[in-house]
Amino acid sequence: MHSIPMLHPRTSVPNPLRPLVNRAQAPTPLKARVARVFASAHSQPTGHNAARHLLRRRWSQSALGLAGVLWVSFWPELGAATEFNTLQPAQSTLLFAYKQMNVPMEGRFKTFAAQLHFDPAKPAQGKAVLEAPIASLDTGSDEANDEVGAAAWFNSKKFPTARFESTTIQPLGGNRYEVSGPLTIKGHTRLVSAPVTVAIQGNRAVFDGSFDVRRADFSVGEGTWADFGTVANEIHIKFHLVTTP
Repeated sequence: MHSIPMLHPRTSVPNPLRPLVNRAQAPTPLKARVARVFASAHSQPTGHNAARHLLRRRWSQSALGLAGVLWVSFWPELGAATEFNTLQPAQSTLLFAYKQMNVPMEGRFKTFAAQLHFDPAKPAQGKAVLEAPIASLDTGSDEANDEVGAAAWFNSKKFPTARFESTTIQPLGGNRYEVSGPLTIKGHTRLVSAPVTVAIQGNRAVFDGSFDVRRADFSVGEGTWADFGTVANEIHIKFHLVTTP
């Protein structure tokens, strides 16, 4: 609140408050104080007060502008939701492990595609679709790779792709989720669930998870290959998916 200078009683200066009181009667001390407060509250700052007021206003505007720049530059994800939906194939892997004659074996899919939609603010609304060409399956042996495409195994000519599509994503707390949905291999579909951890690393979201399937549920390895003593029934699937917005 700015005070106004006291005028000498004999100084003749127009007073905007005079119409509010009886000109024939001098205001009482209380009325005078109220009038001064009213006038001060509605007057524009002058002199040094005006300079301080202008400096304070410009400083506030500069501070707000700087805060806006910092918000946009360093915390863009807070201003708008970020959905991770682009797979980085060179940094992602789709692996499988099994036992043959009780000896641990490993393999991978050399290529696969994924359609992902994951917003950390709304994980339950996420979606994932993975498709892996059977022709890209690599057991580490050319002979075995030719064999798994045969009709007794994956019958890749008739069923060229293995496919998974999520139907639910259930948060488990922290960065852990359970992703469930149908897995289709060789024309057979089974419901599978996979525990998944999600790590947000700057502008990347990394999904790591695994689950087990039984090859007999998908008629993979028929005829003489149906003996689980040769190739075990349990197959362990492991994935590492790197995505960006």
